[in-house]
Amino acid sequence: MNYEEIIYSAILDESGSILAIDDRLSRLTSEMLDQAITASTGMMKPIAGLNGIEHYYFVEPIFAQEDHEAETLAPHHDPLEQAIAEMNQPHFKRQQNRLGAVILGVSLETMNFKMRRMRDRAIYIAAVSSLFVFGLVSWGVGRLTQPIKELERAAQQVARGDLSHMVKIDREDELGSLFRSFNEMILKLKESQKEIENYTRTLEHRVAQRTHELQLSEQKYRTLFEHAGNAVALVDETMQLLMVNHRFEILSGYLRQDLEYNRSLLQFLRPEDGQKIQSLCRDRTIAGADFFPINQECSFFDRQHNVKKINLTINQIPGDPKLLVSIVDVTELRELQKRLSRSEQLAVLGEMSAAIAHEIRNPLVAIHTSAGILKNGLHLDEEDDELLRIISEESMRLNKIVDDFLKFARPNEPHFQQVDLHLLIQETILLFKNRFQDITVQLDLDATLPLIPCDPDQIRQVLVNLLINAIEAMPQGGLLAISTGILNDRNNNSNVTIKIRDSGVGIPDIDLKRIFQPFFTTKKDGVGMGLAVCERIIQNHDGSIQVKSQLGVGTEFLISFPIKIRFSG
Repeated sequence: MNYEEIIYSAILDESGSILAIDDRLSRLTSEMLDQAITASTGMMKPIAGLNGIEHYYFVEPIFAQEDHEAETLAPHHDPLEQAIAEMNQPHFKRQQNRLGAVILGVSLETMNFKMRRMRDRAIYIAAVSSLFVFGLVSWGVGRLTQPIKELERAAQQVARGDLSHMVKIDREDELGSLFRSFNEMILKLKESQKEIENYTRTLEHRVAQRTHELQLSEQKYRTLFEHAGNAVALVDETMQLLMVNHRFEILSGYLRQDLEYNRSLLQFLRPEDGQKIQSLCRDRTIAGADFFPINQECSFFDRQHNVKKINLTINQIPGDPKLLVSIVDVTELRELQKRLSRSEQLAVLGEMSAAIAHEIRNPLVAIHTSAGILKNGLHLDEEDDELLRIISEESMRLNKIVDDFLKFARPNEPHFQQVDLHLLIQETILLFKNRFQDITVQLDLDATLPLIPCDPDQIRQVLVNLLINAIEAMPQGGLLAISTGILNDRNNNSNVTIKIRDSGVGIPDIDLKRIFQPFFTTKKDGVGMGLAVCERIIQNHDGSIQVKSQLGVGTEFLISFPIKIRFSG
């Protein structure tokens, strides 16, 4: 220890008096002196704050050792351990006399300086060593991580789908083995990729081929659906219309966009027919597809509320709850069947009428002739003369009925020629000029109407019959409207129409169905052959005659026959 390191010192006697002191900085305090007097053993205490200089405060008591009989101790190899053992004996202190104490204050500045120099050297050595170790580790790590980074880049290229990047192998250690395995994996991935590409191309080709086949199949079935001769619709289990074809549009009178997903099939049927069909579909759906199809004939109401007879067929689509509905309009078929039945009845009736008329006509001629001879050859009184007149008139009336029978039973073949229908109508109206006193005649004739091939005499007979019925239906006067026009039927064939409407008393519904039957009449003096003959004439012109009537409103007859060239036989 150098002298410069001691900042104060003092020697005290046993009573605590200061025998000698060196305190240049006056840092010894009474407290330190008291601690030194009372200290029985040496002590060291760090003191801080002495002008910023840290130091240690040392106290060492001074004793005088007396002779004594000490306990013999076992010898120790280490002198320090021997001294400690002796000091721990109970009689040690009793054998000593306290002479005083020594106080030293030792500065740590020099020690701190040396320690800082040693620390700086240690830091320098540590820094140099660290740099050396870091360089060495960096070199080792770089040698280790560079190939791994290259492997990572190659793996990223593979992850992006680039299998062309191979890792360069320039070592024979574990990394070299890893790189070799990686390159083998790349080669296998390339082979697998080629196989997948080949399989994908094959699969794409098959999918494209199958898609094309499905498109052709769908197009074929859609064409069949769309151009089917019948009205066809696809409905769900609630009978909601999902898809309809063009024939369904024509049948219903609605456009496709107004039907699909907007209307139900049941809206076009009578409630009782709809309930029956729904019940059948529900029961047969539960029972299974083997219980389809469902065939039902019912009435169909179009947009104009016209009633049509239809044959409705419902089939279940396999594996689908949807139903396929096919509708055949059998209105004309039923009408033809009805006409055929009537024709057969009328044919039988005609043969009978012709035979009866032939047998009756000759006697009637004889009766009429004989009555005339008697009236001219005999001088009869007034009563007998009246009887002969009645005989003559009734025989003539019976002869007329027989003629009507013959006309109906064996009508004359029409002699077709090109006729101005408007001129024919106007000439017929002139025949009733004197009977239209309280009746207003309203004409609405289509100026574009061409010449019509028909038998003018037979058409005139039809017009006369209908005009007589109209006049007799309006005894108090009224309106008689006659119009003509051209109307295309459902087969797009052009037909000429003649409409005769009166504002008369109308015809009851119960009679409306029978007015074309032979011998049916509501007139007191009528025979019931007029409308039957009219219907027969129009039928011989390949046409039709229809009637609508409402009590208290009036009656309308609609005559329609095709515009086509016919030649008389």
